Amino acid sequence: MLALVLDGWGIPPWQLLSDPDPAVRAYAAAAPTLDADTDALSEIRAALRDPDAVNQWFGGHHLQDEGWFLNTAVEALLRRTTTFDDIEEEATAIATAAHGYARECSLTTLWPRAFPPDTASSPAQQRFEQVLDNRQRQ
Repeated sequence: MLALVLDGWGIPPWQLLSDPDPAVRAYAAAAPTLDADTDALSEIRAALRDPDAVNQWFGGHHLQDEGWFLNTAVEALLRRTTTFDDIEEEATAIATAAHGYARECSLTTLWPRAFPPDTASSPAQQRFEQVLDNRQRQ
């Protein structure tokens, strides 16, 4: 909660990036006041590489007013990167995570970056599309 309050006041929650709890680090890392911080981006990437764990933090009761923290982390990742190639690993982890509402919301958030209109697909985008196709057949 402290990370959210500090960020709301415009104070970057840098000290919380070194907390021993990965959930606290990730909540701090998602703060828009840390968008330019490379350590915060690393924490967001680490969290998104294990989306099932993220959904279990705080017993599934997330501290946000609305939505799922998984989607908040995806939004932070998208703010800090520019291409799908930059986020292929995290997007693939989300695509292969357990089915659930948080996963579906996060995939919807990723979709415009993964498949922008009127743009030739990169090899990373093609691999991601294959992951999604394989997952749908399961």
